[in-house]
Amino acid sequence: WAGEAFGLEVRSIRLRAPTVRAALEDDGLSFGALDPIIAEFRARPPRPEAQPPEIIVEDAVVHLRHAAGVAHIRASAAYREGQLRQLSAQVGETALAGEGFSAEVGAARLGMVTRDDRVSFSLVAELEQGAWGDRRVAQSRLSLAGSAPYPDLGGQVLEGPVRIVASLRGGSISTPEGTAKDLVLAGGFRGDVGGWRDGVRLSGAVDAALTSQTAAVAGLDLSGARLAIRSDRLTWNTRGAGALQGPLRLSLTAGRAALGDLSLRDVSARLTGQAHAAEGLVRAELSGPVSGRGSWSALGPPAAGDPEELAAIKRAAADFVLTAPQVQVRHDAEGLVLALGEPAVARTAGGGRLVARPRQPLHHRRLGR
Repeated sequence: WAGEAFGLEVRSIRLRAPTVRAALEDDGLSFGALDPIIAEFRARPPRPEAQPPEIIVEDAVVHLRHAAGVAHIRASAAYREGQLRQLSAQVGETALAGEGFSAEVGAARLGMVTRDDRVSFSLVAELEQGAWGDRRVAQSRLSLAGSAPYPDLGGQVLEGPVRIVASLRGGSISTPEGTAKDLVLAGGFRGDVGGWRDGVRLSGAVDAALTSQTAAVAGLDLSGARLAIRSDRLTWNTRGAGALQGPLRLSLTAGRAALGDLSLRDVSARLTGQAHAAEGLVRAELSGPVSGRGSWSALGPPAAGDPEELAAIKRAAADFVLTAPQVQVRHDAEGLVLALGEPAVARTAGGGRLVARPRQPLHHRRLGR
């Protein structure tokens, strides 16, 4: 108390093991009957010299009602000098839902620490199953850690460098184009964030790798596949449709790849180009060299009654080295198209050489087929 009439100032609040019941609604967080009291308190202008109180919450139990159910959370937090300085929370089994997505979370742990206007955060979650549009993820473990600027709540500005590392392990993922099982996705992001009131813009470098024991993508069956994804400047903007776009470099290796009667071993592909994703649709145009050791089974094995020329062709088709200097990959609303930008060469063990110059695409897989 500063000695003035009605001059009582709250400087510190400590809550031990409180129970909080709240609801996440369209217009924000609601505490039920307490909402009018909170609104009246927040409407009072603070004294110019007044400092925000220190608030310490220890071992709170929060029952948070949301669109998909109720989340039961145990949390501790510290709020000092107008900033959330520390947060640790454990979330029990719950379901989540929003516009275009849903998830069933087995358990999750969230941590956050603020120092020098920077926020360090971590998240570990067991994902039983999740969906974003027509994409599905099942039986996976998500780990995420990073740092970002603390938001300027007064000026409604979020600006500064962002660092994120993340991994998704186990289970399976499926899309209209295909599925992947026993997968591991790990990667990082280094860039900057800006904006807030009119939208957030996140831009920077991405380096990620996806490995899968078995995968089927647009009619292409892969075994022992690894896909490296890199971009020097990938940009995500929440304004409008929330577009994600930028240059991409993809490096694919696989122990085996099969497309119809064509089977390749020790596959290697290096593709570069541009990608754009918005409103659930990915558009990309990439090209680059592809190589591998392969076989083509359409003619079948050599038979006793085959002419010598046909038998020689069948033997050559059973084992050859394929080199394609420029394979073109396009993905858009029409589906996935594979074509040759330059002739492909197949060399056999006996010294034979076949040059392929197809006028039509090698493969066209429409979305959802």
